[in-house]
Amino acid sequence: MRSYRDCCRWQAAKSGPPHEYTIRDWRPEAYEDFLRAAAGIREFGYSRAFYRKHYIYFDLDGLKYWTMGDTLAETTVLNRDPIENRYE
Repeated sequence: MRSYRDCCRWQAAKSGPPHEYTIRDWRPEAYEDFLRAAAGIREFGYSRAFYRKHYIYFDLDGLKYWTMGDTLAETTVLNRDPIENRYE
């Protein structure tokens, strides 16, 4: 996760609660690393409510990471936000 995180471009979201995201296609040469990062979030993460929906989050170095819950093949975005930010 750290190696993928550290080589990605992260963009501040323009809508919704403040957070950052990266898109799989921004680094097509790192497609397998993206899939490993998304799979790791799901395998080692925890469920938490985001208003009325639940997502799987993974904490690392003061940030929480999550996907939107699509299958791994359909997942195109990784999100991140400081752990202390909660929206319920």
